[in-house]
Amino acid sequence: MDVQVAVLADYANVAAGDKLNVMGIFDTIWAPTFPTVLPFMVLALRLRLDYEDGGRTHDLAISLRDEDGREYLRAAAKANVAAIEPGRFQNVNQVLNFAGTGFGKAGTYAFHIAWDGVESARVDLIIIEGTSPGGSPPGMTGTPGLPPS
Repeated sequence: MDVQVAVLADYANVAAGDKLNVMGIFDTIWAPTFPTVLPFMVLALRLRLDYEDGGRTHDLAISLRDEDGREYLRAAAKANVAAIEPGRFQNVNQVLNFAGTGFGKAGTYAFHIAWDGVESARVDLIIIEGTSPGGSPPGMTGTPGLPPS
């Protein structure tokens, strides 16, 4: 398994034709006070499964941890992968929605994506105390973490 896309964003979906659409990718937010709540964010993933991954059940786990290793949330699932022909691959798109995620302090948080117990990707989220210079962070519009209207 290879993680081809792993990003935090304001919005994402999987459209007809298995197309992964992602809008408002970010890695930094500003919060005026703590604790703070991020109203909404998505973790968008695109996983490439190869021949070796096919015909088996795999463990997929995603956890959010702070820089001290404290785990804030964890999601785990069994992935039953159908057989994949030699020389072929299968892409799997996943959009995980997070609403009302609380953070107790400024710092670096990370989503850790593990496949069969091995960390395959990490997506960092930096939270800075204060207000962003110039309004919204680069790549974001409106309120951080709110889906576009």
